[in-house]
Amino acid sequence: MTQNKAVKKTWYVDADAFASLEAIAQDESRTMTQVVNEALRYYADRYYLEHKATMLPAEIIDAMNSAVSLLERRLDNRANQLLSSMAVQLFIVNRVLADSLDIAPAALETYRAQAAEFIKANNRLLELREVI
Repeated sequence: MTQNKAVKKTWYVDADAFASLEAIAQDESRTMTQVVNEALRYYADRYYLEHKATMLPAEIIDAMNSAVSLLERRLDNRANQLLSSMAVQLFIVNRVLADSLDIAPAALETYRAQAAEFIKANNRLLELREVI
């Protein structure tokens, strides 16, 4: 037979709460200690369920997390491929424009520096209508 370990503590209890617990103890023919211990266990269980517990087993959560991680990697790879493709297309368009308009390489460097400075100053994307 296991022996319960008890700890003696003194707390101040709200008068209404004490009266309610006392009524429960009398109705159920139990001691106040039994009623208070059960109330504390209920509260501890409720707190655990609200803050730490989950309804799903850890194995399912792990499987879901790994599936999400895999999908994120796939999306990142696809986004990187699309960005690379767009960068190549943009380079071609910029090169055609620069060659057609006979813009000097020094002027292109000036434009790049101005665009970089605008982005740093405003901490957002550069829109063409804002610089023309």
